Amino acid sequence: MPPIPALAPDASLRLGFVIEEADRALYHAPNAETLRSAAFATRRCFAVEPAPAGRAGWIGVHFMPASARTGLSDIEGDAWFDAVTLEPLQIDFRYTGLPSSFAAARAGGSIRFRRLVTGHWIADEWSLSVPSGRYSRLFAYDTRDVPSGAGTISLDGVRITTMLMREVQVNGATIYRRAQ
Repeated sequence: MPPIPALAPDASLRLGFVIEEADRALYHAPNAETLRSAAFATRRCFAVEPAPAGRAGWIGVHFMPASARTGLSDIEGDAWFDAVTLEPLQIDFRYTGLPSSFAAARAGGSIRFRRLVTGHWIADEWSLSVPSGRYSRLFAYDTRDVPSGAGTISLDGVRITTMLMREVQVNGATIYRRAQ
């Protein structure tokens, strides 16, 4: 099971990356299957990003939804690679389509990659910032005593979760151990 819940590519197409239930909202992160799927790529615009400050050896690919989908939250962000080898380094993403009152939460996350001695790649660090909100409904009554009203949602807090891969073993042999 992934440390941050991920949806299958076709599910993120239908449902978005934030799924609201009666008592909670579930924030999903993109996984490798989703990022390399045709369903994801065909709904995106892409642009090359220059290296961020202090990361001269990096090159990025910015991705963003090709269009807003009413009622669905999507993601946009940057996939970072080593500029010489094109090895994956990190993905940074933000949730789109959230209530404007959530802007200060900077909802999104990052996934960092590490190469194993076997030549395989793992995601060894995940970080996710998720807003929580408070819904308020204001009622008014007309002359017939019929209620009407409008609701607002406000930012109530931000939950930040970071997960670190400590160790990877294959057949009893340690092939990755995070430096302490």
